[in-house]
Amino acid sequence: MAVSLPFALLAALVLIGINEAGHMRSQKAVEEMNEGQLTRNAVNRLLQSMLDAETGQRGYLLTGNETYLEPYDKAVTTVHANLDELRNRYLKSPDELQQFADLSREVSRKLAEMELSLRLRRQGNEESSIPTWARSTWSRSASRPTR
Repeated sequence: MAVSLPFALLAALVLIGINEAGHMRSQKAVEEMNEGQLTRNAVNRLLQSMLDAETGQRGYLLTGNETYLEPYDKAVTTVHANLDELRNRYLKSPDELQQFADLSREVSRKLAEMELSLRLRRQGNEESSIPTWARSTWSRSASRPTR
């Protein structure tokens, strides 16, 4: 009987240790899932900002109406804020920093392309400001008689 009490205490301590280790691993997994969700949300906000910028740009290119540039300008500012947020998130995991660098480079390329189109439209070069893929559709709809 004197021996069974120490063994029972030892077994209880081992079970408590196992339980704590499992709890700590579960807690870490939940934190990692939360970080992943926050990163996905930041990427989704970046995507939405890029779509808003493209929508504003498209409106201006098609109409020449400067009011379409307000949402474009706001979206571009938001894109930069979104990139800053993502940069801070990716700094926590240096092995994934290259993914952010690739994303940032593509976003910058797209923003430069949109800005070039806007500049061409402002200079009166409407044909060159329309992206190549859209020219045939745009010219067909522009030359089609209205019914």
